[in-house]
Amino acid sequence: KVLVAKAGFSSGALFGQKAKSFPFKQITSVEYSCGLTAGRIQITTAGTVESSSGHRKGVLDSVADTFQAENVVTFPSQKKLVFQKAAALIRQMLDEQHEAPTTATPDILEQIKKLAELKESGILTEDEFNNKKAELLKKL
Repeated sequence: KVLVAKAGFSSGALFGQKAKSFPFKQITSVEYSCGLTAGRIQITTAGTVESSSGHRKGVLDSVADTFQAENVVTFPSQKKLVFQKAAALIRQMLDEQHEAPTTATPDILEQIKKLAELKESGILTEDEFNNKKAELLKKL
């Protein structure tokens, strides 16, 4: 999971702390942006509702919304490399988590089919086939 922890002004108050955790399964995207003075990382999750009141917001309203949002971390631009790496790491972990279940199962089943073909052609013995098949099935 990803933990967004804020303290002081960035928590939406002068003093205090706020923390929110986001399970990887619920994260749909990670947005990173950095300007001349500050940057931000925004975590978007399944079911996130973007609020819009219908009236035009000023710059101060937008800044306040960013500080109060549980899914946004702001940082000074001097720290951009650290936060850029953090965003990249989160994206990498999301990619790995989302890809792992879909690619592992068919690959293992294909390997078992190939082993069966090798056994049928006499290249593997029955015991060799069963041992390797048991190893592969444990990975499922």
